[in-house]
Amino acid sequence: MQNNSFKPIKNFRDFPFLYREINARDVVFRADFKDIDRANKPPFSSRDCPYSEKQLAIWNKLFVDTITEEQALEEITLLMEEYYNTKYPLKRGLK
Repeated sequence: MQNNSFKPIKNFRDFPFLYREINARDVVFRADFKDIDRANKPPFSSRDCPYSEKQLAIWNKLFVDTITEEQALEEITLLMEEYYNTKYPLKRGLK
């Protein structure tokens, strides 16, 4: 008897909305910075970002269905807020 419970491994390509949204939010954060601050920090989505391991841990939770895409976006946005030391510019005024 063959085991049909095989699940294909998920990867970044399976979540194009999330990938694009993270990059878009990174652009918003960086546009809100002074030029000197922007020049001193690599983009959040780059491999040079010191938070890349934390980002990968969130993606891995998503890949194994521990969290949803919306939860992953929220967790990554919180990391971005920590990295850039400011609230996400487009949600600052929201309660």
